[in-house]
Amino acid sequence: MRAQRAERAERGDGPGRVILIAAIISLVVLIGVGVWQTLALNSLWILLRSGFWIYAILIVVGVVTFIVAIRNRVFGSGDVLVSGLVFVACVISIIGIGSHQGYQAQRGMYLASITIKNGALGEYQQRPPLTVAQNQTQSHVDINGTMGGTSYVPSEGKYGTLVATKGMFVGYGEVVWQTVNDSGQSTATNCQFSAAGARVFNGLFWSNLQRAIIHKAGPELINQNDAYGYCDTSGNPVLIVPLKTYRGIIYTYQVPDGVAVIDKDWNITIDRDVTTGKYPGPVYPESLAAHQREATAALGTWWDHVQGRVGYAQTNDNYESNISEFNLERGDGSGSDFVTPLTLAGESQSINAVGVVESSQNIAGQLNPYTVLTLTPPRQANSAMDDRLRADYGYLTAWAAGMWVYEIVPTGNDTWRATLGMPKAIMYYAEIAADGTSCLYSVGDGSKVGCSGDTNTNQTTNTSDTIDLTTMTDSQLLQLIQDAARQLQENQQAGR
Repeated sequence: MRAQRAERAERGDGPGRVILIAAIISLVVLIGVGVWQTLALNSLWILLRSGFWIYAILIVVGVVTFIVAIRNRVFGSGDVLVSGLVFVACVISIIGIGSHQGYQAQRGMYLASITIKNGALGEYQQRPPLTVAQNQTQSHVDINGTMGGTSYVPSEGKYGTLVATKGMFVGYGEVVWQTVNDSGQSTATNCQFSAAGARVFNGLFWSNLQRAIIHKAGPELINQNDAYGYCDTSGNPVLIVPLKTYRGIIYTYQVPDGVAVIDKDWNITIDRDVTTGKYPGPVYPESLAAHQREATAALGTWWDHVQGRVGYAQTNDNYESNISEFNLERGDGSGSDFVTPLTLAGESQSINAVGVVESSQNIAGQLNPYTVLTLTPPRQANSAMDDRLRADYGYLTAWAAGMWVYEIVPTGNDTWRATLGMPKAIMYYAEIAADGTSCLYSVGDGSKVGCSGDTNTNQTTNTSDTIDLTTMTDSQLLQLIQDAARQLQENQQAGR
């Protein structure tokens, strides 16, 4: 026996080796937990604060009483009826609370922040369509990276796009800071983040941006789609991440919780009370504005909510992807708002209201007021307006080359603006009145092309001045030439 122990000791197979291996494994596990535990604990906090704790208690009580009831039944000891009743009560409570969870949460948010009234929509400054800015971004990227979301920064009149460096343990490398002119052409002045300590949303281990923010701010609800980047006046990048938390006990709903401000060197500052004008872009979470819009579904009773009979929804019947929460600068420059055309539940042929919530203010724990301005009479649906623009201005040869209608934006109480163009070029804009009539203008010189109901059907446009031929494909150019030749032949036959 002693000889065997000595032999194992010589080979290093003794208890000491086992303890050493166990210690190394434990250390590796502890280090791994130390890296990701912040996210794990934050996820647990979100789960409990979102109202799950009541379900957890009921499930535990229900399972325990069910086991007790089975045990009493099998062994004939204790009161089976009491245990069974407690189990049934837990099941009924889970079903009852669960079926009312969404309604009560939206009801709380609605009562706390939403006002519906018949009032005038304020005036807003014009902006180039988001889709055009997105289509231009790739040509301005200076690094080998992956583009994130593009956001409009109203007070600067520019678009910012975060670009993440490609790799496993890397982060955002730069911000593409674009100025898009009236014709859709853009210029950019980019700014770069420091490579040391770089982070990105959903990054691995130490490069995870959410983990860094939570480590600094404490438990937070973070939606990366609410974040954006811009270049400050010194040419340095700034990353703004709006934060959220929960209010309530059983029926909880989200509220703002300030912003995380991240500088070039990845220093993080938590600003809990952000007033208008402190930062150039949106600081109120766009996802929270969407939740407030959705909370109008709790205007009526619980059964109305289940049936989807009340409330307002975004107008999603046009072909443009950007249809809600337009971030617009007010006409007087006093701040910016998320503005959304709304349709009544069950309606699809008209726009009945406009939702407005301030985007330039974020006070921790306090929802910004959300105002639903009803329209009397309602406006035409976006799809109907798209068809009407094509009918009223069908003589434009650019339709055949692939021109389409971009955003239809609520820019004021009397007129809204639609933008017409190619993927990377804007050619016309239409000012649309409440009754659906419009006038079309060229972005080249601002000249009026025509208006709805004009009797002169022989209107022509100087295509070379309004269409950027460099943005068109070969097939589009060929189609344009064919359309022009056909129109020329018709003009000659008519003696024009």
